Amino acid sequence: MEREAEIVANVVRQLRELREAKGISIYRLSKETGLSSSGLRHMENGDVTPTLYFLLRVCSYFDVDLAKLLKEARTS
Repeated sequence: MEREAEIVANVVRQLRELREAKGISIYRLSKETGLSSSGLRHMENGDVTPTLYFLLRVCSYFDVDLAKLLKEARTS
């Protein structure tokens, strides 16, 4: 796996873990962010690469800093 793809996968994993820890369903996240639930599911499963828009919307929803997640993902 390319290093960049690994970093993206780590960020998505962190966001999924945050969603699950807060008990938020993909359906609820979809409704509250305006992102499609199928798109969220595909991105969490690693079927597609998330866009910057996806990452920013989800980070904004959870009030987390994307730059911090990227930094953490690069070191894991």
